[in-house]
Amino acid sequence: MGSNYTEYYVQLINKRTKAPINDDTGLFIVMKASEATLQTIYSDANGTAPAFVYTNVASTMTDGKIRFWTASSVTSVDVTFITAAGQAGFIEALTSSQHRYEVDTEQLCHTLILPFYNYIPTPFVSASVTIYTSAGLGSVWSQGMSLPAGALVKNCFCRVETLGTGSLVNFGVSGTPAGLLQQVTGSVTGLKWASGLIATGGTLTFGIGSLLQTATNFGATPIFITGATAIVFGEVTGTCLAAREGWVYIQYDLLPNRV
Repeated sequence: MGSNYTEYYVQLINKRTKAPINDDTGLFIVMKASEATLQTIYSDANGTAPAFVYTNVASTMTDGKIRFWTASSVTSVDVTFITAAGQAGFIEALTSSQHRYEVDTEQLCHTLILPFYNYIPTPFVSASVTIYTSAGLGSVWSQGMSLPAGALVKNCFCRVETLGTGSLVNFGVSGTPAGLLQQVTGSVTGLKWASGLIATGGTLTFGIGSLLQTATNFGATPIFITGATAIVFGEVTGTCLAAREGWVYIQYDLLPNRV
């Protein structure tokens, strides 16, 4: 009798030395292929579900290995990851027969690609964002990943893949939930790129986050991350439709001799 689960096993490899990367704290998130929807994964061949919650849907590498299981009916997935050293990567259409992925450990420019959503599939958590809403930051979720210390964040943009009528989404970091992008409409699909504040009648409708604004609020300026800082996202109003999902892209440089 065949197994009900398929194992995925990927060793990260140093691109220059061709040696395996030893990483026990790097993180990864698994999505359905070509979708921002979280893929149901398991921690072992027995179907044990990871303990994901609305503030963390990331799994941890072991010895630089990305390892998980899916239902046997799944033929490919997408994986986004960030290493302990801060290198970001995205593996598209990964199959169970692919077991190596090269990482350029000397690359300075990175784009961390993360899904945003308001539904975590069973068997993890069956809940919508509205369950966690309250005054202030009650509607803030996190994928479980952080911007690395020493990163110079230069830009942030997103793509709405599945619309959620009436949705307005903020992207930021812990303590500043609208620090990267603010009031992105989920009512229209497509790429959302803010080069400055876009206002109608003096009221902000969509713009760069407060951490990336210049003093006059008419342009963007990079921010330096002095310590690992959790990435967050959430609804402006605290309520939204479960359909809304997409990708957020955070561009940063890892500075040499970073702190």
